[in-house]
Amino acid sequence: MKISEKPFYSVQGEGKNTGKLCTWLRVFGCDLQCRGFSQDEPANPASWKPQFPEIIDPKRIKCVEEIPLPVTGCDSAFSWSPAFKHLYPDRTPNYYAEEVLNLLPNKKFNKVGHIFTGGEPMLYQQDLHDVFRSWVAATPLNIPNWLGIETNGTRELHPSKFIMMRDMLGSDFYFSISPKLLHVSGEKEKKAHRPDIAASYIQFAPSSYLKFVVNTDPRAWEQLTRYVDDISTLLGYTPEVWVMACGATVEQQESEYTPIIADMAISKGYNFSVRAHVITWGNAQIGK
Repeated sequence: MKISEKPFYSVQGEGKNTGKLCTWLRVFGCDLQCRGFSQDEPANPASWKPQFPEIIDPKRIKCVEEIPLPVTGCDSAFSWSPAFKHLYPDRTPNYYAEEVLNLLPNKKFNKVGHIFTGGEPMLYQQDLHDVFRSWVAATPLNIPNWLGIETNGTRELHPSKFIMMRDMLGSDFYFSISPKLLHVSGEKEKKAHRPDIAASYIQFAPSSYLKFVVNTDPRAWEQLTRYVDDISTLLGYTPEVWVMACGATVEQQESEYTPIIADMAISKGYNFSVRAHVITWGNAQIGK
C-alpha cells in the first residue's frame, strides 16, 4: 500500500461531517488528474498555465511538507504524479493501521472518525479492507466512530471489500463522491462522468452523497444538473448533493465568486460546503 502523506489527525474539512475529529490516510495514485482546476479555460489544455509538477523540481523535494500549494490544477497533485513517487515507501495495510492508532489519544478512536482519501482510494479496495480489518482485530474492539471514503466515483465497486465497514458502522459508513466536471477540472465527460458507478456506491451505502467542485461557468452547472438527473433516474430518488467553490488557496476561496456559487447552490436546492482547512490553516494546509 502506498500513501502520499503521513497519516494525520485533524478534522473533516468538507461536506456533511465538516468540523468533526478524524484521522486521515491519503493514498497515492489516481485515474484522473484534474489539471484544468482554476485555469482560465479548464476545458482547453492548450490554454493552461504551467503547473505541478512542471513548475518545480520534484527531485529536490524531500518530504510532502516542502511542496508548495498549487494555485492551478489538482491541489493534491503530489498524491498521484509519478514525479513525487520517490517520497512514498510501500508499507503493509497493517503498518498504516497502527500508524493511525498512534495518532489518537490513548490509541483509541472513541468518537473519532476516519477518512480514506487520495489520490483515488478506490484503487486500493483490498488495502482499505485490510486496514479496517486490522482495527476490528484489536482487543477490545477499536474502530472509527464513522468512516468516509472520498472518491471521484469512476472505479467499479467490489462490495465484498466494504461489507464489514458497512455492517459494523451502518449509516456512519459512506462514500463522498466527487464527480469531476469538464469545465471545472478539464476531465473529459466520457471518463469522469459515471453516474452508474456512483449509483452503485449509494445503493450499497445509502448515507453516501455527491460533492461537486464548481465555478460559475453555466456549462459546468449544466453538466452537474445532468449528472444529478442521471443518477436520480438510476436510484429512483435524488441523493444528497453538496457544492464547493473551486480553489485551493485562501485568495481563491475568498474571491467574489464564492458567494455567487453559494447562492447558485441554494437556488437549486443543493447544500453548500466551505473548505474549512483553507479557512482555518490558510495556504499551509497540507497535513492538516
